[in-house]
Amino acid sequence: MTETVITERDITKMCDQLDHSMGAYIMSQVWKVMMEDFNGWISFYFETVGYLKMFGFVLLGYLIVMIFDFKRIKKIPMDEALKNVE
Repeated sequence: MTETVITERDITKMCDQLDHSMGAYIMSQVWKVMMEDFNGWISFYFETVGYLKMFGFVLLGYLIVMIFDFKRIKKIPMDEALKNVE
Protein backbone atom coordinates (compact mmCIF):
# COMPACT_ATOMS: atom_id res chain seq x y z
CA MET A 1 0.00 0.00 0.00
CA THR A 2 1.12 3.52 -0.67
CA GLU A 3 0.98 6.02 2.13
CA THR A 4 -0.53 9.42 1.42
CA VAL A 5 1.27 12.29 3.12
CA ILE A 6 -0.23 15.76 3.16
CA THR A 7 2.50 18.33 3.56
CA GLU A 8 2.26 21.85 4.94
CA ARG A 9 2.67 23.16 1.41
CA ASP A 10 -0.39 21.19 0.26
CA ILE A 11 -2.47 22.54 3.13
CA THR A 12 -1.30 26.09 2.34
CA LYS A 13 -2.30 25.69 -1.32
CA MET A 14 -5.71 24.30 -0.39
CA CYS A 15 -6.36 27.10 2.11
CA ASP A 16 -5.20 29.71 -0.42
CA GLN A 17 -7.57 28.36 -3.08
CA LEU A 18 -10.42 28.27 -0.59
CA ASP A 19 -9.67 31.85 0.51
CA HIS A 20 -9.68 33.10 -3.08
CA SER A 21 -12.97 31.40 -3.87
CA MET A 22 -14.63 32.66 -0.70
CA GLY A 23 -13.22 36.15 -1.22
CA ALA A 24 -14.53 36.40 -4.77
CA TYR A 25 -17.97 35.09 -3.73
CA ILE A 26 -18.25 37.46 -0.76
CA MET A 27 -17.10 40.44 -2.84
CA SER A 28 -19.70 39.67 -5.53
CA GLN A 29 -22.47 39.40 -2.93
CA VAL A 30 -21.45 42.64 -1.20
CA TRP A 31 -21.27 44.33 -4.61
CA LYS A 32 -24.84 43.24 -5.40
CA VAL A 33 -26.12 44.59 -2.08
CA MET A 34 -24.31 47.89 -2.62
CA MET A 35 -25.63 48.27 -6.16
CA GLU A 36 -29.26 47.69 -5.14
CA ASP A 37 -29.38 51.24 -3.80
CA PHE A 38 -28.44 52.79 -7.17
CA ASN A 39 -30.78 53.45 -10.08
CA GLY A 40 -28.51 51.76 -12.62
CA TRP A 41 -26.62 48.51 -12.45
CA ILE A 42 -22.89 48.02 -12.62
CA SER A 43 -21.93 44.38 -13.01
CA PHE A 44 -19.19 42.78 -10.95
CA TYR A 45 -16.55 41.07 -13.07
CA PHE A 46 -13.42 39.51 -11.63
CA GLU A 47 -10.79 38.79 -14.27
CA THR A 48 -8.52 35.76 -14.21
CA VAL A 49 -5.57 38.11 -13.83
CA GLY A 50 -7.11 39.25 -10.54
CA TYR A 51 -6.98 35.71 -9.21
CA LEU A 52 -3.35 35.42 -10.27
CA LYS A 53 -2.52 38.72 -8.57
CA MET A 54 -4.25 37.60 -5.37
CA PHE A 55 -2.33 34.33 -5.41
CA GLY A 56 0.93 36.19 -6.02
CA PHE A 57 0.36 38.63 -3.16
CA VAL A 58 -0.59 35.84 -0.76
CA LEU A 59 2.50 33.89 -1.81
CA LEU A 60 4.65 36.99 -1.34
CA GLY A 61 3.18 37.45 2.15
CA TYR A 62 3.97 33.84 3.05
CA LEU A 63 7.53 34.26 1.78
CA ILE A 64 8.07 37.41 3.84
CA VAL A 65 6.78 35.71 6.98
CA MET A 66 8.92 32.65 6.23
CA ILE A 67 12.06 34.82 5.96
CA PHE A 68 11.34 36.45 9.32
CA ASP A 69 10.67 33.05 10.90
CA PHE A 70 13.92 31.57 9.58
CA LYS A 71 15.90 34.54 10.91
CA ARG A 72 14.24 34.13 14.30
CA ILE A 73 14.80 30.37 14.37
CA LYS A 74 18.50 30.73 13.47
CA LYS A 75 19.03 32.74 16.66
CA ILE A 76 17.99 29.76 18.82
CA PRO A 77 21.04 27.80 20.06
CA MET A 78 20.40 24.24 18.86
CA ASP A 79 22.40 22.52 21.58
CA GLU A 80 20.17 24.07 24.27
CA ALA A 81 16.99 23.53 22.26
CA LEU A 82 17.73 19.84 21.78
CA LYS A 83 18.48 19.37 25.49
CA ASN A 84 15.09 20.88 26.42
CA VAL A 85 13.07 18.55 24.21
CA GLU A 86 12.14 16.34 27.15
